[in-house]
Amino acid sequence: MKKEHILGFGAAIAIVFFISAAVVSLSPAEVQAEDTVYQSAPFEWLMEGGYNGTISYEEVLKYGDTGLGTFDRLNGEMVLVDGTAYRIDNEGAVSTVKGEMITPFAEVTFFEPDIVIKIEQPINYSDIQDFIVEKLPSATTINTIRLDGRFSEILTRSIPAQECPYRPLNDVIPAEQTTFPGTDIEGTAVGFWHPAYMNGVNAKGFHLHFISGDRDYGGHLLDFTIESGILSIDTEDSFAMIIPWNEDD
Repeated sequence: MKKEHILGFGAAIAIVFFISAAVVSLSPAEVQAEDTVYQSAPFEWLMEGGYNGTISYEEVLKYGDTGLGTFDRLNGEMVLVDGTAYRIDNEGAVSTVKGEMITPFAEVTFFEPDIVIKIEQPINYSDIQDFIVEKLPSATTINTIRLDGRFSEILTRSIPAQECPYRPLNDVIPAEQTTFPGTDIEGTAVGFWHPAYMNGVNAKGFHLHFISGDRDYGGHLLDFTIESGILSIDTEDSFAMIIPWNEDD
């Protein structure tokens, strides 16, 4: 059931009932049918330096048409929109993801929005986060976020491939990230909002990546102001995760 509203100060938003998130084991067909978020590894594993790829994107993309991730050795940012995955490298170049590429972390779902909100006035990243959090049906389940529109200002980033011994992610980001400022860009931000109790399994709060409409710009989303567009929210029912394993660990 799709709900449409106008975004403005004091705007209302529809409430969608949900089933509490749970860790489950599902086939790709079951994931598609059951409104499930699929994750390839715990986020804490990535935070601590687990950068070696453990699963191919050929496998990951069986479980969703929308989402985000990274690549073997942390080599770039992945954004999945409308069933096509893109890689944004450390120089800002965008390419289509090949199935044989591997990842230490990806999070995807089949996106079917429960709530759709028109944006008809400028709003920045901080303010729209507050707006979404206030209007979410519950703080106890995952919500998939998609934001389409014209961004008057935007800032993204990517990270280069890392070499062993791997440093924690919080050390790598400030030392090696490349940021990409942009202006007047049409595009799509996608990602997830996670409840606080998932911290460690994933990053609590918002995690969004971006791809431009012309597929020439993107990355991990750091900041923006959107002038107008559409905010869509899919409230999820369940959560499935593969525990990472390889012979080097």
